[in-house]
Amino acid sequence: MLWKRNVRLSLQGMLTDLLEEPSAAYIAKGMPEYNVYLEDKFRNQAFVPTVPFIFLVDYGIPLVRERLPCVVIEIDSHVLFAYELGNSTRAKGHEVSLHIHGRTRAERDDLVSYLSESLDIITIYDYTDDVDAPTQVEVTEFSDAIGVGDVRVTDDSAAEGTLLNYSLLTFDFATKGI
Repeated sequence: MLWKRNVRLSLQGMLTDLLEEPSAAYIAKGMPEYNVYLEDKFRNQAFVPTVPFIFLVDYGIPLVRERLPCVVIEIDSHVLFAYELGNSTRAKGHEVSLHIHGRTRAERDDLVSYLSESLDIITIYDYTDDVDAPTQVEVTEFSDAIGVGDVRVTDDSAAEGTLLNYSLLTFDFATKGI
């Protein structure tokens, strides 16, 4: 099983669900039901997204103003400890950073608030056999410590304008050795 890929795709699926279908309470506060697009659409410059839209992409992809708002997913995973005596399966820790880029500060702040308040549990799926019909592996909780902070940008980035409305949302969780 490709565990890091499974964690990334599971997190991407959870974020897609949250952004496409926010709760009625958040819709009443003005949170839109986003059309969520992934990296393939982000890279296709001919693609025209339907408003309201948001892109979910992997870390390391250069951003452009026309593709905002965007949430960049960065996951660092590491082995924690032996999960069961005599078993080679080891628990893994996952540190997640969501780089949230908005067109405006208000849009960025709304996304950060909504996502930080909505993170509770994540269902991890195994995508090895079928990406369209994954198998549920486990359900785990996020840690209680969710970090939120605005990111200071360099003069070069500020001049270009893409990164002016940028915040970082960080959290972690553990899996039982998927």
